Amino acid sequence: MEPDNAANFDRYGIWRRLGASATFNLAGESPVAGSSVDFKQLSEWSLRFRILGDRSTRSAGFTRRWNQVVGPKVQARLNALTGAIRITIDSTPALRTAADDASQRLTASISSYFTSSDGGSADDRDAALTQLILSALRESIYKPVSSGALPLTRPVNQAIAQAVDQLVTTHASCLSHRKRWGASSTSWTSLCC
Repeated sequence: MEPDNAANFDRYGIWRRLGASATFNLAGESPVAGSSVDFKQLSEWSLRFRILGDRSTRSAGFTRRWNQVVGPKVQARLNALTGAIRITIDSTPALRTAADDASQRLTASISSYFTSSDGGSADDRDAALTQLILSALRESIYKPVSSGALPLTRPVNQAIAQAVDQLVTTHASCLSHRKRWGASSTSWTSLCC
């Protein structure tokens, strides 16, 4: 059996166009898991062959369109975020120390959470991890910066202002594309805004 990867998805594209279905009449019977059905119970069947268009998100057309339109928007947002973070943290040794402290706190908190977690729902785990991340950042970065214990230099403040401007521009671009394509706000915003 071939693995499910991009090369095989493209190589066996003709098979994605073919579909089959069958309906069996099991009225009055209580089927047991693993039992077989008789050909006499077949009530309907169909074969389909899709002639036009591949609507899969794994298709070459979708990938091409993604790389032309959505990819650059996501990349612009990431560039704005990471550029500001790099300039801000790397140009201020005290901030680098605070960021390392936040990372250590976060690593310890997440390790402790997973050790003691009862394996709740995915939403509960997401909420708990989000709270752990925000708490670590608040204690190690936000409080020292906002109290003045960790002063930021003028170039750092300018880098932050520039990053915020880039994020606003990127966000506006994402929203205009979302409206143009009629994408749902939840799916599009989670991708790039």
